[in-house]
Amino acid sequence: MYKCSAFLLLAGVVAGCALPEDDGIPRIRSQRDIVAFNATVADPGQELVCTREFVVGTNFRPYVCLTVTQLQKREEQDQMRVKDVYSRVGTGGPLDADR
Repeated sequence: MYKCSAFLLLAGVVAGCALPEDDGIPRIRSQRDIVAFNATVADPGQELVCTREFVVGTNFRPYVCLTVTQLQKREEQDQMRVKDVYSRVGTGGPLDADR
């Protein structure tokens, strides 16, 4: 009885580890996946732009994907943050000419 219970427990753990996570979002594993996804998108602002990012503690570089719209919004926010930092420091940084 003990062997049977141990076997069933081990089989359950192995099966649980082998199941892929599926949250409805397709996984991007290659440039081909990116191209295939972008072919299904009608709005150019919703196309994916993916880069391989370094993650601390691992040698694997996963794809980090954002839409074109998200990238543009992030760029605008970053520019505003830089302007805010320069205005607080008052160093007369390169973005002071934009005011």
